Amino acid sequence: MQEGNLDPTEPVDDTTQDAYCWGPWEIGISVDPDSLFEDEEPPSFTVFLKLSKNGVQLGTLDLVTQVVVGDELILRECHIHGLAKGAIGIEGLNAIAQALMEDFGVQSAVVEGGTRTTGLRRGKTPKPRRHVRRPYSSDAP
Repeated sequence: MQEGNLDPTEPVDDTTQDAYCWGPWEIGISVDPDSLFEDEEPPSFTVFLKLSKNGVQLGTLDLVTQVVVGDELILRECHIHGLAKGAIGIEGLNAIAQALMEDFGVQSAVVEGGTRTTGLRRGKTPKPRRHVRRPYSSDAP
C-alpha cells in the first residue's frame, strides 16, 4: 500500500468485497467510489462494513472517514452509522480495527472520532483510540 492519503478517486473494484474473520466476527469491507467528499483534505468517503457474529448476520455499518496511510492507518473525523446503539460494543469495534489494519497492511491504527452531532454527548469529540495489530486467534476478543 502506498503511503499518504488514500485516493478514493482512483478506480476501485467495487464488485468484490474483502472479508476478514476475527474471533467470532466476520467483517466484509467495501468502498463506494461515488461517496467521495472532495471539499476536504484528505477527502472523506464511505467504507461499508458487513458484520456477522457467530454466523448471525448483524447488518451493515457505514464508516464515513478521512484515511491517511503511512506507518500506521489513521482514520480522521470518523463517523459510524447503521446499527442500533451498542449493537456491536467495544469487542466489535476492536474486530473492525483489526480487519482494517489487515486490509491496509499496517501494524497499528488510530481512530479519531468526529464531533458527535446527536445523542447525549452532542458536540463532544471522543478521545482517539489506538489499536495494535494482533495475530489472529479463534479466542480473540
